[in-house]
Parts: sequence; structure tokens; C-alpha cells
Amino acid sequence: MIYRAIDSAIWVGVIWLLKPKLLTRFSLKKNPRKLLIGIGGGVAYVGGSVLFAPYGGNPWWAILSGLVFALAIGLHEEIFSRGLVFGFFEQYGIWVASIVSSVHFGLMHLSNFVWGGYSLEYNISQILGAGAFGFMCCGLMIYSGTIWLPILVHGLSDFPMQLMGQVAYAKATTGGADWVSTLVEVFFCLVLGWSFLYRSEQRESRRLRGIGLRYGLVEV
Repeated sequence: MIYRAIDSAIWVGVIWLLKPKLLTRFSLKKNPRKLLIGIGGGVAYVGGSVLFAPYGGNPWWAILSGLVFALAIGLHEEIFSRGLVFGFFEQYGIWVASIVSSVHFGLMHLSNFVWGGYSLEYNISQILGAGAFGFMCCGLMIYSGTIWLPILVHGLSDFPMQLMGQVAYAKATTGGADWVSTLVEVFFCLVLGWSFLYRSEQRESRRLRGIGLRYGLVEV
């Protein structure tokens, strides 16, 4: 927890020094309608796993600490991947930035095989799922205008794993992959991310065209 909090603060400082304009995404003063739609997309992804998380046998304090720790993971990883990495590539367009930051985010999870004891098959499925999840988070951030939405969705998506017992966790991560669930998740995340990014791009194109028409930069 302390490490993730300190590291998050460091990445915010790096953003402030190198890309200060990106700090506007830490604001919640955005379009309420788009924020609510984005929340709906996040709930569609994470709602079921949170509702059916393995709460049984866990005392309330363990559930609360698991939630706080999961949210800390979301804060730490989203500030780095969707804040810093995405921000540096955004000059090439939101699609390039989304793809690069998502692929990078997925490959970051290779460390779970190298140092974390995960099986190769499980880790490959995790990398694919994480990459697609990152793409969806890019869409949520760009559409809603705030990084707090992907931080929340990220934290809640990691929350159920915090409630797993050590034996169940080891069995899941050292065994094979559930490829059907993985492919369904990848498809869902890619479609949701694409839809949010597409709507955001269309909105930005209309805004730029309106500015061009106003100042006579483009023809009617």
C-alpha cells in the first residue's frame, strides 16, 4: 500500500513536470451525462465479478482491506499506464496512444510469469485480458474526460482476487487458462473501448470542424 501510494505520487509529479496539461484528467468537473454513460460501461464490465466475489468466510475487515488494496492497485497502474504512457503518445492521436498504452499494460503482466510463479498458459491469457482491459480503460477515460473512472473500474476488477484464499489463488494462477472466458472478456473490452473512443473521436472532429467554419478555415 505504502509503495503504491508513493509510486503514484511520483508518477503524478512526473506528469506535472513533463505533461502538466494531462492533470486536467484528474478533475471530475466533466459532462455529467458522459460520465454516467461511462460508469454504466464500467458497471457492465465489473458488476458481475464484484457481486459474486468470494465474500463467504472473509471477515468484514478483510473485505474492506482487500477493497482498499485493490483500489490502490488501480490508482497506481492507471496513473502510470493511462496517465503517463497514454499521455506521451497522445500527440499521435487517441487510437495510437490507446493501442500503445494497452499493449504496454498487457506486457507488464509478463512479470507474473517471470517472478510471480504463474503458469505460462495462465499468464498468456492474463496478458491478453489485461491488454484488452487497458484498451477499454482508455475509452472510458477519453469519453468521460476523467482518469478516476478507469481507476475505479480497475480497482474493482482486481477486488475479487483479493478475497481468494492462498490455496485457491495458487491453484488458479498455476494451472491452465479458461480460454472461453478470456476470449469473451477480450471481445467485450475491445468493443466497449472502441465504441467510447469512436464516439469521442467523432465529437472532437465535429468540434474542430465547427471552429474551422467559424474562422473560415474550412469550406461549407
